[in-house]
Amino acid sequence: MILRLKDQALSRALTLAVNAKISSYGRVTKLRLDSSSRIIEAELDLEGEVMPLRLTLRDYRFVHRGGKLYLSIGKIESSRRWIESLADDYLRNREVELPERYGKLTEKLL
Repeated sequence: MILRLKDQALSRALTLAVNAKISSYGRVTKLRLDSSSRIIEAELDLEGEVMPLRLTLRDYRFVHRGGKLYLSIGKIESSRRWIESLADDYLRNREVELPERYGKLTEKLL
């Protein structure tokens, strides 16, 4: 019960953080984080796209360094193959800094 509530709160904080990062491209409409299996499932509405983009992020982890919070993603699956290839090239096993105001909120929930 508590883990589920924590995951829901982290999902909301992560949605806000990602939306702050991608606001010029679109927005996250759904995001579900499962900390026990280390999976994040998300749906995004992107500018100029008719259908939503679905993403599954596997083996994610949060990294604290230098007073900042980063998200590292092990494997990325997408409803569009080219997005998977792009994400593998630029996001897989790399750390993405969360915006400070949302990073602090997320860090408190961890």
